[in-house]
This record gives sequence, C-alpha cells and structure tokens, in this order.
Amino acid sequence: MTCAEKTLILARDIPKWHEHTLALFPTQASFPCSICALTHSACPFYVCPPCDFAVHQKFISLPRVIRISRHPHHHIFFTPSFTQGHLSCGVYRRKMDIDYGGYSCVKDGCSYAAHSRCATQSNVWDGIDLDGVHPEQIEEEVEPFVRKVTETYDISATNIIF
Repeated sequence: MTCAEKTLILARDIPKWHEHTLALFPTQASFPCSICALTHSACPFYVCPPCDFAVHQKFISLPRVIRISRHPHHHIFFTPSFTQGHLSCGVYRRKMDIDYGGYSCVKDGCSYAAHSRCATQSNVWDGIDLDGVHPEQIEEEVEPFVRKVTETYDISATNIIF
C-alpha cells in the first residue's frame, strides 16, 4: 500500500544537470551514479541511456555553485567530470575518480576539488545555492576563531599589598 501511494515522476527535464530528458529507472540496479560515483541500489535512478548518464534521485536537486567551509575564499562549481588526472578530494582527502562529477574551483591557479557527496555534507556546506550570485554579493563571514591578544605583566616588579 505504501508503494502504491508514492508519486513517482517517470520523466524529468533538468537542464542544469543534463541536456536530455531523464527517465526513471525504478528497478534496483547496481551501476554508478554519474554525480556521486557510488553504486547505491536502494535509491531510484534517473537515466539517459544514449548518453550513459545516470543520477540518484536524491542528487537531482544538488546546486551547481556552492561555497564550503573547507574552501571559503572561492565558490566551487559542479562539473560532470574532471580534466586533470590526479585530484584529491579537499574534504575527504582521498583520490578522486575524474570520470565522475564533483565540485571544483575555477579560479586561475586554484586546483581545489571535492566529491559531490563530500562537498554537500551539512557540516561542510551551509545549504545555500549560489547559482547566479556574483562572489562580491556575498557577505564576508566572520572568522570561526578570534585571536585574543593578552598582555603579560611581570608581577615581580610590582608591589602588591594584601
């Protein structure tokens, strides 16, 4: 009865993720998601067979542009694959498979990258989609730690009366 009450969308047009209409692949299957690179059969997939593109239903709503605590000075952008050969996830600190999607910095000279599932964790990302927001429009965050400068005194040179 629970399954019958669930509303499934059989086809979805999601131009920010893929140029073609994606079709629901409701059968539990074991093939890698083009966005997260995981083979997770419990989550429904949307697929584009001609392009060999598959995405978990839960990743369809991921933002294209975000800023994370591990790379706070630049926005990072979703990319379906990477052109560089040896990348390490800036969050998880493990090698990234360049054939699958993730987030990367596009600033000149910056090679920061992160797995999509790592970059969008609630302890790393604030949940704000920055697509269409110019970097200067974002208020600068206060540093997480404030450095306190304390003065030290040489108490041997002072006369303290009790």
